[in-house]
Amino acid sequence: MASSVTRRFHRWTVRGARLLLLLAMVSIATVQGCGSGSASQADGPIGADAAVERADVAIPVVDCPALPCLGTAVGVIVPCKPDYTCTQQMVSTTITTRCFTNGITIKETLINGTTSNPGGQAIMAVKKDGAACYSLEMTYADAAHTAATIVYKDGSGTPMVTLAGDSSNTIAVTCPGGTAVPVSPGESCDSALSYLGGFIPASSCIGRTEGVCVF
Repeated sequence: MASSVTRRFHRWTVRGARLLLLLAMVSIATVQGCGSGSASQADGPIGADAAVERADVAIPVVDCPALPCLGTAVGVIVPCKPDYTCTQQMVSTTITTRCFTNGITIKETLINGTTSNPGGQAIMAVKKDGAACYSLEMTYADAAHTAATIVYKDGSGTPMVTLAGDSSNTIAVTCPGGTAVPVSPGESCDSALSYLGGFIPASSCIGRTEGVCVF
C-alpha cells in the first residue's frame, strides 16, 4: 500500500504540477508509518528532482521572474535535502521522526479533520544539524480532499511561498504580500516548483532502521 503511495507522489512532485494529486498521496498511512519512508530504489529521484535530492548539491538557478519568492524558497530548501539512510521513530500515531545520517532531521505530523477544519493537515518540519531549516504545512480544503494549500515556511516560521491546487493541472502560487499567479505544466515557473520537493524528503529513507530519533 505505502509503496504504491510513495511511487505516485514521487512522480507528481518531480513534475512540479498537479499539486492536488501530490497532496492526495500523503495519506494517514504514510504519516503514521505504514511502510512510510521507504521508497524502493526504483522509486528514487528522477528528472528535475534528481539534482536536488542530495544535500551537497549546488543551489539551482530559478527562472521565474513572476514569482521571485520561488528562488528564495529553493535557496532555503535545497541545502536541507536528506540522504537515504535514517533512523525512524514512531513517536505517536500521528507523529513520525526520521534522523538522516547527513544531519537532516524530519518530523511529520498529521492533524485529523475537525468541524472547523474538515480536511485536516499534514505538516513536515525539517532541521539541519539541529537548527530549524524549513517547514511545509498542507491543509485540505474539505473532507473529500478536492483542493488543498501548501505553505512553505523558513526556519523562523515566516512564509516563503504558498501553493494552492485543485483537480485541474494549474497551481496558483503566491509570494508573501503578492497576488496568486497561475502556473501550468511545462512553464519555467513549473520547473522551479519541482525543486521545492513537496513531501519527498520525508520519504527518502531507503536504508531505514527503527530506533530513537529526537527532533
